[in-house]
Amino acid sequence: MFNFIRKIFAKSEEIVLERVNPENLKEWFEGKVDKLDQEMKEKLDSFRKELSVKLNSVRESIKKMEEASLRNPNISTRELQFMEGNRKSYLYRTAHFLREIEEILEHELNFFLSHYKDYVDNFAKSTSRAYMILQEFFAHEAAEIAARIKEIDDHVKKIQNDESMHSYSRVEKIKKDIIGIENKIKKREELSKEISKMKDEIARLKGNKEELLKRNDEIMKSAGYKELGNDEANKEKLEGETKKLKDNV
Repeated sequence: MFNFIRKIFAKSEEIVLERVNPENLKEWFEGKVDKLDQEMKEKLDSFRKELSVKLNSVRESIKKMEEASLRNPNISTRELQFMEGNRKSYLYRTAHFLREIEEILEHELNFFLSHYKDYVDNFAKSTSRAYMILQEFFAHEAAEIAARIKEIDDHVKKIQNDESMHSYSRVEKIKKDIIGIENKIKKREELSKEISKMKDEIARLKGNKEELLKRNDEIMKSAGYKELGNDEANKEKLEGETKKLKDNV
């Protein structure tokens, strides 16, 4: 992580090393990458807006296919049902794909790109057969939808191959690592406080134990304790004599 930080801030002149308190690491790092943050956020905002426009253009093409009439209406009822089933399936899956993209659009870039690839692969597998069939009935409309989806894919690949965005993704990862470090520091402080409390409690219990042992020693040496011992002996003697008298009676 720290080697990458050095590369980000490296200049032609000699690098000036800074000593940073771990507790202030997040604030220090964010101050260093503030300009990069702003540039990348603007680029991401532009990417998201343009992608939203492209998603809506696919929806317009979906509507055209939905409302399209057959150029050759003289087909059998079975062929008509076959066509309608595939059109309905293709349009449903395409609309679902657009919703999936919209759901991840506001997430961080790495999350978006990884899920986008899965969604594209699933979409291609689930619609390939229906698309081939629809080319026989709605060649123009099917080609338009495919072209609009390709525009989406090209737009995503453009930012995916942007080197500055890769650097930004690594910066975001470093931010998460720093948060992890801060959490560990906080946990360490909490454990330190807990250990201190436990030490105080042990010292208190130890003091109580010593006090109790001292008090016990004093009682054992006291005249009252000795008298109690004599009373116990007398009690046993009297109990013996009482029993003897009862036996005689």
